[in-house]
Amino acid sequence: MGEKMRLAAALLTVMLLARAPMDSQLKRVQANGAELPYVERGRGEPVVLIHGSLVDYREFAGQMDALARKYRVIAYSRRYHWPNDAAAAGPDYSEQLHADDLVALITGLKLGGVHLVGHSYGGAVAALVARDHPELLRSVTLGEPGIFVLLPQDDATAAFFQELRGIRPQLMDAIARGDKLGSMKPLMDYLLRPGKFDDLAEHTRTEMLQNAGSWERQLNSRAAPMTFTCEDAKKIAAPTLLLVGQNTAPEFTRVAMEMAKCLPKVKVQIVAGSGHGLFFDRPAAVNTVLLDFLAANSGSRSR
Repeated sequence: MGEKMRLAAALLTVMLLARAPMDSQLKRVQANGAELPYVERGRGEPVVLIHGSLVDYREFAGQMDALARKYRVIAYSRRYHWPNDAAAAGPDYSEQLHADDLVALITGLKLGGVHLVGHSYGGAVAALVARDHPELLRSVTLGEPGIFVLLPQDDATAAFFQELRGIRPQLMDAIARGDKLGSMKPLMDYLLRPGKFDDLAEHTRTEMLQNAGSWERQLNSRAAPMTFTCEDAKKIAAPTLLLVGQNTAPEFTRVAMEMAKCLPKVKVQIVAGSGHGLFFDRPAAVNTVLLDFLAANSGSRSR
């Protein structure tokens, strides 16, 4: 146990040293009853980055400098994610809550027309905002959005949800025992194919452990499940970039392909060599595609 504690402390030290420049620039904005920390760099049209589950604004460390050369880039931590207090009083964790927070952030910072970039759960949040608030957007980029309700009702989908249900008891038992690693590792090993939790960079694993409280809150939420159909996707007027990892779990590819059938203005880009962790798996490749897409849609408004 002592050796594990020393290793955890060492990993935390490495992470803090590696991320200190980004952390030192933290600002905060009041949004929808929450205080959301964010970092921003650059000038120009605003680009807002929305992270996925188990991480925070630091997920986009590999994008900030590249995008800031031409844009005003803002990466924020969603409610309950580090360094926010996951145990703070507030509504149940849900995509709609985070979408409402994002709208409040955009309006609170007076950003005007923004380019949204969301990954995984953050992609689902971005999709809701794009559907409901086209007046706020210039474009939207969805990196493997976690909108599993779009999956067709077939044997593959049934098998996927059955596997997830099989993993859930392990996660809940680990949460009950206060085992942060056990509460996330089984699911990460399943979804991060072809890699696993142990294959992630040390600072990424540490950041996930720091967000274990948000993960517990997400798993224990009693909020209504997200509803999103092909008809909802058709309402997204903004030009949309769908990013899919070449080696990702098949369910994420299927979600993206189902969404691509319905989006009015869509470009699908496969990111070579990447799994689900697009933005930290292959940052240079993602940045190249993203900058090209943003340039093609700069100055545009969805309505």
